[in-house]
Amino acid sequence: MGKFLQRLFACAVFLLPSCFQAQSTFGYPCVVNEDCDGAQLCIAGVCESAFGVAESTGGTTGDATGDSMGEGTSASDDSSSDSTGEPSDDDASDTDTGGETMETMVRLVHAAPDLGPVDVYVAGDSVPLVGGLDYAEASDRLTVDAGDYTFEFRAAGAEAVEPALFVSEVVTVAEGAPSSIIAAGLTVGVAADELRLITVQEDWGTSLADRARVRVIHAGSDAPSLTVAGLEGPDFIVDRFGGSDPDGVPIPTAGGDRIELLDSDGLRTAFTAPPLTEGDEVLLVATGLFGSLAREEDGFALIAVGDQGALGRIRQDPQVFTVHGARDAAVLENCTGTGGSAVAANLSYGEVQNAFVSPGEYNFEVHNYPSGCTGALNPGGTASGPLEAGERYMLLLTGEVTPVDMEPGIQVAPFQERFTLDGQGVAQVRFIHGASFTQIYVGAVTEGEIKEADILTAPIAWRSESQEQTLPEGSYVLGAADAGIPFAPPLSPLVTFDAGVPAGARLWGVVTGDPSIDDGDDQFLQVMIVNTAEPGWSIALIDVN
Repeated sequence: MGKFLQRLFACAVFLLPSCFQAQSTFGYPCVVNEDCDGAQLCIAGVCESAFGVAESTGGTTGDATGDSMGEGTSASDDSSSDSTGEPSDDDASDTDTGGETMETMVRLVHAAPDLGPVDVYVAGDSVPLVGGLDYAEASDRLTVDAGDYTFEFRAAGAEAVEPALFVSEVVTVAEGAPSSIIAAGLTVGVAADELRLITVQEDWGTSLADRARVRVIHAGSDAPSLTVAGLEGPDFIVDRFGGSDPDGVPIPTAGGDRIELLDSDGLRTAFTAPPLTEGDEVLLVATGLFGSLAREEDGFALIAVGDQGALGRIRQDPQVFTVHGARDAAVLENCTGTGGSAVAANLSYGEVQNAFVSPGEYNFEVHNYPSGCTGALNPGGTASGPLEAGERYMLLLTGEVTPVDMEPGIQVAPFQERFTLDGQGVAQVRFIHGASFTQIYVGAVTEGEIKEADILTAPIAWRSESQEQTLPEGSYVLGAADAGIPFAPPLSPLVTFDAGVPAGARLWGVVTGDPSIDDGDDQFLQVMIVNTAEPGWSIALIDVN
């Protein structure tokens, strides 16, 4: 008796509940597995996919290599399934093995920055294959039948009858080595960036002594093709939604190696490799947005995925911006210690240069350019404090090359950027005292004085910054007043200056120079407006009134 007649017989004799349910939703009725087709099993009287259900293992960072790719459709695109939600004939998971179905291992990796947590279904199933998978997470490995599948992504916790957020193209899960299926791209935007699945079969090269292997998968939605440098062997290029050599690239297990990503303009970003174990095989999935800051949730990063699941997210190396604010100094160089590397060179007053450094603490030394990072003007350097991955820092060169009396010598003043990011129609502003003088106040000037209600800061000591202020867009007359005398508002400003504050800006106002009246050089004072919202940061020099 054929399977169809068997099903009719089962319905007539056993009166299975599934016989009276919509076939397009719950599959065919069954009694035993043999009643079902191919990779299906008889589950609660209904033929369903042989896939199991797994929870995610938690977020990680890493690289992966894309062997194949399938774009998908939104839930409103009817081309992926019929109106009843029944998978099309293309979704069959049988492989041509003479009637025998081959099993393999598969897992899912969430690398789509704007998708949110999801439940992942095989099309037509009523139970999710993976539940609660969030960005930067990977599921456990699942044993499945090799074949072709269509996947549906729903918001985590949504009912199976809810419309899918995303329906994939047909994905082939090959027999043999395990595969990782990586969700990459964006749910909104142009077609070239749209959400898709990248299938990576993890057939790695031979294990090496004292080495692990990594494969880099480029899942960044707003990044061009990237050159990967710093690993063993020659540099190589990974195209967007593609990957590196399937054998994997050898990498020392001790950690600390710099992985640099370059575009046509040069170095785009860098990462520091974590410690690994000999024989580890790790996918490094480069994802997130270059258009966001590295410290933001959707900022560009590496998701590391190892054999046991997600290993963590690798944030971009700290980015340091050296700002020359020493008015009596010539062209300078800023180095990571004697004989170290220069993070800024050939830098003139009022200029800024940026570089990436590995996370850690440094003693930054200031040198006349060129120096080869020897002969520091501040011997022993200036301690930076901890520089953390994913963060940006300003290294202000301040003080006097030729100090007089009690004036400070030249040195480096570090400041962490971390401005508030929700300034719609306003600017976020902090003031830094970088002048050779006592403590100062900064406030808005009206009728030649700073009234108590208009004082914007507490007293600011040299090499220190104020609390962040929110200022509406507009033009301001600001003043710096002496905070080394008894507080008696209204305050008489030592100098005033005109400042324009654009909406959305994240500004440091750095008071530089030497306003000491005793020196008779109060006009030597300037204000540097450092806008950290501009790519590479911008600096505007403002003379005092």
